[in-house]
Amino acid sequence: MNQPKMKKIFTMHPGKAEYEYAVKCRFCNETYRIDMNSDLYYRLDRFLEGEGHAEEMLHDLPPGIREMFISGMCPECWEKTFGGEEDAE
Repeated sequence: MNQPKMKKIFTMHPGKAEYEYAVKCRFCNETYRIDMNSDLYYRLDRFLEGEGHAEEMLHDLPPGIREMFISGMCPECWEKTFGGEEDAE
């Protein structure tokens, strides 16, 4: 699986340790920084190794951010490419 470019950055915040992922969109080359706690970091790492589905493993991330870990496409590029979802009736 061809993963988006990511950089793990460990930062210390007052009172707790958190992780920050820097993810670069494959389409516009913008870099997004995503803060996460150690539980989400652990689940993301397992997902990127091929375990589970994004909706299950990364359920606490917004769908647009989850998509970056699936396809490497940022929310803005997704909107430009596919537009918003319309109700099918």
